[in-house]
Amino acid sequence: MMINQKLLENSFKLFQGQHLDVICFNRYNSWYHDTGRLEVITGNVVEEATAWHREHNKPVIMTEYGADTIAGLHLMPEYVWSEEYQVALMSEHFKAFDKLRHAGFFSGEFIWNFADFKTTQIITRVGGNKKGIFTRSRQPKASAHHLRARYRALASEDGVIPPFVGNYISDVKPAQSHNEL
Repeated sequence: MMINQKLLENSFKLFQGQHLDVICFNRYNSWYHDTGRLEVITGNVVEEATAWHREHNKPVIMTEYGADTIAGLHLMPEYVWSEEYQVALMSEHFKAFDKLRHAGFFSGEFIWNFADFKTTQIITRVGGNKKGIFTRSRQPKASAHHLRARYRALASEDGVIPPFVGNYISDVKPAQSHNEL
């Protein structure tokens, strides 16, 4: 049984905790709160996931995280709504996930969302929810390539190297890159 509940901030004492197999939590660090402050993500995620595990002694999964991005908007340094901001936000989460994986209780991560989608009209969601790593027309944003590189790196840890799917560059084996854009 897995139950994902919408919980109040810092509310780790769930009456139902003993009935759960896995603790799942959603958090939009540096988007809905601490907007633009990428430096707080890694610490916040590690702290919250650890607190959930400490309270309930169950595996923990982060089931939602992300930032809205306007496809084609490029700003440096990274700034909210830009593709660079979404990639940087993901990278800070990846740092936390790697620390948590090594702690032994963290079981998974799910970015929100696969693709942009329409929502009701509201001033905070211009044209819908734009947290997808793909546009509504299924075109990849920079974040899709970034997530693919992460999954490829994680698979290689298990000795399973997925085939390279990209355009030919050279027969020289490339050095490991942090970003395959």
